[in-house]
Amino acid sequence: MVMALAARPGSVPLARSALVRLLTAWRADPGCDAAAGAAVVLSELVTNAVLHGTEGGGGTGGAGGADAASVTLSVSLGPVHGPDALSVLRLSVHDPGADRPRVRRAGSDEESGRGLLLVAALADRWGCDPLSGGGKQVWAELDLPAPQA
Repeated sequence: MVMALAARPGSVPLARSALVRLLTAWRADPGCDAAAGAAVVLSELVTNAVLHGTEGGGGTGGAGGADAASVTLSVSLGPVHGPDALSVLRLSVHDPGADRPRVRRAGSDEESGRGLLLVAALADRWGCDPLSGGGKQVWAELDLPAPQA
């Protein structure tokens, strides 16, 4: 699935809803721990793209305004050929920003800054790749139990 999202905070719950619908359609258990973690990871990736990967900054009125900016969400589920018969859920968010995300340790009194710590803790793998036309793709992979037949 590929989905364009407006660069505003309201896109985060839309992305989570789409993920749950997809997991259900793919016969993956949307209530399993890994799927619940995937919803948190997706929320963090979309939030970071909206706040830091677009000029609009999630509605703060950068050049061109947030309404002109968008991010693209891609979700795929692929098999892994291994003894545990798992499926890999890949979540990726493309944004026009050039700055690579970095994990940081937020202070105890800070209200934000922990998103990538959550991604690193919940995802089996994650990273960031530059896009040839500009911007970047931040992705995370989670190993899910094999879909039910």
